[in-house]
Amino acid sequence: PIGPLGAHVEMYPVDDPDEMQRRIHIVQAVLGRNMSSFLVHSSRDQSVLKDLMRRKFNITINCLQFAHSSTPFRVHANPFENFRVSDAHGPLIRVLDMFHIRDNNAWIYNALVTASNPERQFAHGTLSVAKNFLSGLDEHRLRRVACVYTFREPNGLFRVSKKKSSISGTPITQHRPILQSDTKQQQQWLHQRLNEKQDEIHVAEQRVRALQMLVNQHNVRLKEALKLLAATTRQIKSLENKIGTWQRRKSDLQEEQEDNDEMQTRMSELNNNIDDEKVSIANVEEELAPYEQQREEVLQQLNNVKREMSTFEHQVQDAKHRHQSLRTQYQEMAAKLKKDKINLDKIPVKIQELETRKNAINQEWNTERTKCEELKSAAQETGDEVTPQNYPRNGKRAFSLPALQKERKKMQDQIAAYAQESAPPEDVRRRFLTIKPKYETHQKRVQTTNHNVDQLQLMCKNKRKELEAMKQEVQKQLSKEFALIMRTQGHNGKLKVDFEAQELDMEVHMKSHDGGTRVVNTRTLSGGERSFSQVALIMALQKFSGSPMCIYDEFDVFMDSVNRCNSIKILLKAALGCDPSEIQKKNATLRPSDRQYLFITPNDISPMLAEGSEDLMSIHQLNPPRKA
Repeated sequence: PIGPLGAHVEMYPVDDPDEMQRRIHIVQAVLGRNMSSFLVHSSRDQSVLKDLMRRKFNITINCLQFAHSSTPFRVHANPFENFRVSDAHGPLIRVLDMFHIRDNNAWIYNALVTASNPERQFAHGTLSVAKNFLSGLDEHRLRRVACVYTFREPNGLFRVSKKKSSISGTPITQHRPILQSDTKQQQQWLHQRLNEKQDEIHVAEQRVRALQMLVNQHNVRLKEALKLLAATTRQIKSLENKIGTWQRRKSDLQEEQEDNDEMQTRMSELNNNIDDEKVSIANVEEELAPYEQQREEVLQQLNNVKREMSTFEHQVQDAKHRHQSLRTQYQEMAAKLKKDKINLDKIPVKIQELETRKNAINQEWNTERTKCEELKSAAQETGDEVTPQNYPRNGKRAFSLPALQKERKKMQDQIAAYAQESAPPEDVRRRFLTIKPKYETHQKRVQTTNHNVDQLQLMCKNKRKELEAMKQEVQKQLSKEFALIMRTQGHNGKLKVDFEAQELDMEVHMKSHDGGTRVVNTRTLSGGERSFSQVALIMALQKFSGSPMCIYDEFDVFMDSVNRCNSIKILLKAALGCDPSEIQKKNATLRPSDRQYLFITPNDISPMLAEGSEDLMSIHQLNPPRKA
């Protein structure tokens, strides 16, 4: 195998680096995944190579299968070699003329030409120029053109093709340039991206510093305005204190002597002073109004600046993160390239080891084959050939060679032991004929017993499956019955039964006052709700009970009137043979009940009588207790 094939593809040199960059992107788009593929001769080589790379290096590779050849294919001449194009539209280049194969390897050349068809793909102009070029071709020339890639499109690389009368351009994702004998072009591209991101970060940092300076200036102005506001506030408080003092003095003077002219004069003076102070306060407030408006504007500007600063900080963090991500990708790619190079360097050594191991296996196989031939010739000399039907077997399977040797040794030991016995062969044969019928009889009994044991185990297994299915069905029906009874009052719930731990878990969804439902623990329920839930649980359980009598003793003691009335309705209809799913219906179907219900309650029984069916009920009322 040869690969990856992209390592054998070299670009023809071009003076303009931008044009070289565009050519690299076009060739990479045309060759596609074949650049990272390995070239193999047959499907067997492909499976062996994939299995080797997966087991030894834990990687999956792409393979391109093509018959080995030493003569390059003869391709058609460029039909547009003498085609005159405008200088503004750029050259018209065939993709096959942009690259060549290193060392003129005919096998790689033929495989890539056959798989990617670069001789029928061209590069020319912008998107509109490429479309006009395809639309102007006649049918004879159009058969020689598969598609046209844009060569000078500012919005990226497009693949322009014509299907029937429709011409469309498909955008092509531009990958990192890898078609170079070294990594200079790739490193140059990565450094260019890195410099662009660093320039963006530098510009963002400058803007942040300018915003910080603006924020500092606004903070200084804000501090000055706050100081002025504090001084004005203190002055207002002082004037208010003076006003309060004058008003208190005025009230004192009015109380002491209202008719005194002298006091009236002082009062008038005080009033004048108060009016003057009020006028001064109004003046101060008018002077303070612009500062208040200015303070609001400064605060608004400060908030805007803070938002802009936060936005720029986020942009800076994103740029730093992208920069770090690019750097990490670059480092990972470099490490991966080194690791791939090391792995590729190991492949020839591994192939040589496999060749050595193959030669050793072939040598061992030849040695074993010689031994087998010798054993065969020796076996033929010992007597007639033993057919596979006459081979000794270990039950249903044939003996292996070590097992045959062990069995042979065991038989030899038995023969030697028999030879040492004092009994003559006639006595041994007679004892054998006597014991054989008993042995066969016992063997049949053992087989019959084993068969019965297997059948019993199979029956136990089936019964266990049926028991598990029955448990699941009982749990499902029990939860369904409980939910049906709870829904009669707008509630809901379900039951979970753990037969192994012998536990029953009850989950209750109680209807709230606002019409919704809430999941609550049974410990947090009220007395009436808990009693109703217990009644629903008992009614759900009694369907799976074969008891002919159900006795409810003081079931309604802790219930309120609503829950008690509803519980009595449900219990009476169940006692009269109504199905739980039809309890809420007024005209529910009543069937003869298979059990008798007894209700013991200290409360009023009028709700029971209100339900009707007195002929089916028997009421026993105890006498009141005797007083001492």
